[in-house]
Amino acid sequence: MKTKWALFNKIRNAGIVFFGENRSGEINYRLFNDTDTLDRLYNILFIGLPLDIITILFLGITIFIWNWQLAIFIFLVLIVQAVLIVKQRKKILANYQVQKMKTQHLYGNVVEFLRNINLIKGMGMEEFSGNSFREGLNELKEVNIKTFMVNNLTSVLSSMINNLWTFGILWYGGKLTLRGEITLGTLMGLLIITNMLYPRISSITGSILSFQEIGASMMRFLEYYNIPQAVAESREAKPAVVHKGDIRFENVSFAYDRGPKILDNVSFLIEAKKATAIIGSNGAGKSTICKLIARFFDPVEGRITIDGEDIKDFTLASLRSVIRYQPQNEFLLSGTILENITCGEKAASEEEVLEAVRKAKIASFIEQLPDGLNTRIGEGGLQLSGGQAQRIALARIYYHKPPIVILDEPTAFIDAEGESLFNEIIRELKEQCTVIVVAHRQSTISMADNKIQL
Repeated sequence: MKTKWALFNKIRNAGIVFFGENRSGEINYRLFNDTDTLDRLYNILFIGLPLDIITILFLGITIFIWNWQLAIFIFLVLIVQAVLIVKQRKKILANYQVQKMKTQHLYGNVVEFLRNINLIKGMGMEEFSGNSFREGLNELKEVNIKTFMVNNLTSVLSSMINNLWTFGILWYGGKLTLRGEITLGTLMGLLIITNMLYPRISSITGSILSFQEIGASMMRFLEYYNIPQAVAESREAKPAVVHKGDIRFENVSFAYDRGPKILDNVSFLIEAKKATAIIGSNGAGKSTICKLIARFFDPVEGRITIDGEDIKDFTLASLRSVIRYQPQNEFLLSGTILENITCGEKAASEEEVLEAVRKAKIASFIEQLPDGLNTRIGEGGLQLSGGQAQRIALARIYYHKPPIVILDEPTAFIDAEGESLFNEIIRELKEQCTVIVVAHRQSTISMADNKIQL
């Protein structure tokens, strides 16, 4: 569990770019399957392997005391076995790496299919997605067969080598018995000890083969564990306190991963307790501005301040607690309506929740549901319309009463009537907080107090 938590902690603090480059199903595979494999390492290193080594040493010393020539023979057999495993190690490791990559890719395909089920059914892509999954399964099957063959060949050869010392002891020990150098009882004792030694040697061979799979998982684990944080929190960071809510960009430039600058030396003021519309063509940097304010990443140049204080001086948790950023096309999590509004608060006030629902103009819809606020909405709010999901997201904002609200394309899924209600909500919100709206619709732009053209 500690391994899973350590990796999850790294992933949740990763930058947005990381999640754009890695599919959620693939992340899920590494978080659960690879860490399960790593957990086996502890059992092998601290339980199985020490017991095997101690037993082998004890039995080996016993054999050496009884007959040092036979002990040397067994030692030579072990060296041959070790050479075999070393030669096969790279091939086994490579097979496990490919196997895990293929399986991870399949996980990604399944999650992508489930998340986009409406698109897939709407475009008649069921057969395409099925063929893609079948091809992935066939590729994985080939890798599994190859891995199985190499592993079993190594195990069979190792077992054959192990059997050599049984024949060696019978042959050489028999000669010594006939010469009268050892007794028949000693020979029988050596055979018994050899039979006790054999399963321990086989166990170590199995452990070494397991290390190859564990090694593949370890490399994949470290690949994610060593991902850099998108933003660093200074040791002197302090809790964010918003007095007014003025937001200022001062000569800010930004580019994604050394690409061309999306924002170049941009300066503007977003006034407190007013609605500011950010407008511009696609790719102009509207959503980027929203993410910079929430500090999903830092500017390449310049700085961003809230009430005159650089947002880098605030702790990330406190900064994001005073901001409610509603991303485009991402409104809800799986769970109940209540959990989505309160963000999982255990001591949520029902009265405050109902008030937020009324202000978001969605009370009548919730009242019609059999379980009301406790209705489960499916993954990503799949059982709701886009407009309903957006209004629940607005109820979340009303409930938490943040000093700063950022809405990225908030009217994308709302009809004309809903848009009118939404603009009314914006007017109410700006009386108590700073509102930033990324907008294309003229009605939303016209009701804003200020406009920033990119």
